[in-house]
Amino acid sequence: MDEFKWRPIPKSNCPRCGGFGWHYARMPHDSEGHAAYEHPNFGKAIPCKAPSCMAEQWNNRHVLRAQQEQEYGKPHTFESFSELSGTEKCLRCAKELVSPLSPLLWLLIYGGVGNGKTHLLHAIQHETAKQGGGAYYNTVASFMTDYWAAVQADRGADFIKQAQSYSFLILDDWKPEQGTDSQKARLEEILTYRYERRLPVAMATNRDVMELPERLRSRFLDREISRAVLNEGADYRVMVH
Repeated sequence: MDEFKWRPIPKSNCPRCGGFGWHYARMPHDSEGHAAYEHPNFGKAIPCKAPSCMAEQWNNRHVLRAQQEQEYGKPHTFESFSELSGTEKCLRCAKELVSPLSPLLWLLIYGGVGNGKTHLLHAIQHETAKQGGGAYYNTVASFMTDYWAAVQADRGADFIKQAQSYSFLILDDWKPEQGTDSQKARLEEILTYRYERRLPVAMATNRDVMELPERLRSRFLDREISRAVLNEGADYRVMVH
């Protein structure tokens, strides 16, 4: 689908975020000039809402176009998700992920094929757009292909910076055999950047969580901000035939 091809964010002179699409809140300081480390927004990346911010406008346009091309031409939302036995926890955590009051920032949904993992990722994207945020969805395979295309165009660094700055990054169908060592390293670099800055990530795979690279697995198992949830539901496509 052409809509998922990589393209750079247009140049932006946004005075608030400088074109990255997010910024850090200004913290109050005490009489000695020390930042308020206990402030709830300390160290958190905040999506830029400046009216002139082209980065946020670009992300939102990408989201809306991707939604129009969802499978079967109808939106995959939480409301349209068929909550069958074994899918309840995944649905609950996906909803928690997009709740403004939730501390949850990273979510991994893993399990068998055809049990609604992709539907839930699209629902996360859809709900994020409804709340006025920008979320980027892609499969891991296409993401790596787009990165390679950017490298060939001598824009690899721009691709990485753009992926690091998305308000919400959603990656589908991770497999350990996908990509070259260099592509895998760049993906880990992007996810490490987002983890350290507490930027939201949702990912799905039909492999066991123990097949993830050790550092990535550790981050999805961080109980402070992450959940790794097994989808035990049956294959919907088999059940309806």
